[in-house]
Amino acid sequence: MSERRRRTDRWRGPKKKRAPRPRICRTEGDRLVFDARVNAATGLDAVRCLSEAKQEGRRGMTLDFSRSERAYPEAMMQIVAHVDHLRREGMHFDMIAPADKRLARVFEASNWAHIVNPAMYDPSAYRGDSQLPVRRFETGSDQQRVVDEAMEVALHQMSLERRYLAGLEWALNEITDNVLNHADASHGGLVQVATFNETGRIQFAVADGGRGIYRSMREGHPELRSDREAIGEAMKQGVTRSPDVGQGNGLAGALRISTHSRGSFAIASGAGEVKVIPHGTGSRTRSEPRGGPWTFHGTYVFVEIRTDGPLDLEQALDFGKGGARGFDYFDALRGEDDDFSIRVAEEAVGFGSRESGRGLRTKLSNMLGAEPQSRVILDWSDVPLISSSFADEVLGRLFVELGPMQFSARVRSVGMEQIVQDLIDRAIVQRAAQSLG
Repeated sequence: MSERRRRTDRWRGPKKKRAPRPRICRTEGDRLVFDARVNAATGLDAVRCLSEAKQEGRRGMTLDFSRSERAYPEAMMQIVAHVDHLRREGMHFDMIAPADKRLARVFEASNWAHIVNPAMYDPSAYRGDSQLPVRRFETGSDQQRVVDEAMEVALHQMSLERRYLAGLEWALNEITDNVLNHADASHGGLVQVATFNETGRIQFAVADGGRGIYRSMREGHPELRSDREAIGEAMKQGVTRSPDVGQGNGLAGALRISTHSRGSFAIASGAGEVKVIPHGTGSRTRSEPRGGPWTFHGTYVFVEIRTDGPLDLEQALDFGKGGARGFDYFDALRGEDDDFSIRVAEEAVGFGSRESGRGLRTKLSNMLGAEPQSRVILDWSDVPLISSSFADEVLGRLFVELGPMQFSARVRSVGMEQIVQDLIDRAIVQRAAQSLG
């Protein structure tokens, strides 16, 4: 070692070891005890404690919130989703409610109490305007219902410009649809939405107990080696485990909507965690391993949209100005000009999931196959917004099925909002590129 290096090392002193992260909640026998504030860091720590308890062979735990004075959805959704998973693996859970009566009512109204201990607490009957209690969704119909309920919460609670409502609906549709298409979760997913009118924020969290992002992404990307690496790839636009089940726009689009509005975004899966928080005029990303048993089984996504932020939805979703834009019953559906006319608003059960679009595409294919000389006129009136999954399932796949010439000649859309047209154009371009690749 050179003399200069030795002098430098002496000046700097011995390298300090990073102190272990202090525990915010702690186990006392079979109790997991929470302190006054149950925040995002507490949620991570609770997952670690619960995972360790499972590894130690404990058959049950009591979650003690008696000392808690504040609890936030970002933390509680991780806790209740992890408890929900561990219960299905055979563990039993009890809960001691907060001594603070107001917070105890929040636990019941938010449905946190019911999910932790369904034997003691009934499902929430809360019908207020400030939040959508934790809801489980297992099918496309369930998903559309919870998205609709969430939009009603936002509409009743906050004075919002249309772009923020559209951003919330798009992000909610995409993240919940990811659970149905990628998580392989036997009991679907959980979603909660909270509005904070005084600070101009809308937050939602979606969690599932499925296979996690790493195992899902490895199907199409076997080169991935860690949960953090898989999360990073899943957050990129256009990256998906398989083009047959998605185009990779959901997480990327939700992230862009959140950060464009100056909100925060978090995702955890397995032993990986990524957080994106506002910083100066941009955002700061922190990616961390949870390590050892400190893992979240499945996937957890938290999205915050600020309603006082500079959200441009088309920019957030990356729409550039230079971008691409046998059964006799068929006879009754044809008009005087022999064309089929379909009001999309009356055909699909929601416009936020791939499942809801699948039935409409099947019907279009049947019509076009039954009458080779007829066209289909799709009337998009009263459809203000659709998800990328829906657009791809209906018209992206139909474009590839028919080919460019036949599609242009036989499928026509009228009455479209500009953002709906942009989403459809983008879905067609991406699906066509994937089919050629």
